[in-house]
Amino acid sequence: IVEKTVSHEQMREFFRVDATSKIITKSFHTELFGSKDKPWSIEGTTIDISGSGILASFPEEPPADIQIRLEITIPSDEPETISVLAHQVRASQLAEDRFEVAYHFDEIATEDRDKIIGCCLVIQRKLLQLKVQVRDQF
Repeated sequence: IVEKTVSHEQMREFFRVDATSKIITKSFHTELFGSKDKPWSIEGTTIDISGSGILASFPEEPPADIQIRLEITIPSDEPETISVLAHQVRASQLAEDRFEVAYHFDEIATEDRDKIIGCCLVIQRKLLQLKVQVRDQF
């Protein structure tokens, strides 16, 4: 018998914020690792970001069930690109040429995770300030 449910947000390790930035998903295994698959990459846009993963939009569906490399441009005052290994958690088709894909970070440098969390805190602060400004006008 379920007495209390736990929301998805409560299970998150890190909080997330809405953020739009450039992202590139790439094949991880190349011919250097003996893979016969051709290297590929798809450029997209982040929808939200957290210290443990991202939600992004792509013009075509990235391959599922494989580990990939993500190159994420951190949406900050001084944009910086970080590279992480990730796997797809879920994907859904929004339109004929638009796919929404959630990725979880498998391998990320501690300093890169700190950059993402710092960026999320700055964005969250700006959103809170905006909310206060709007509320004060009424």
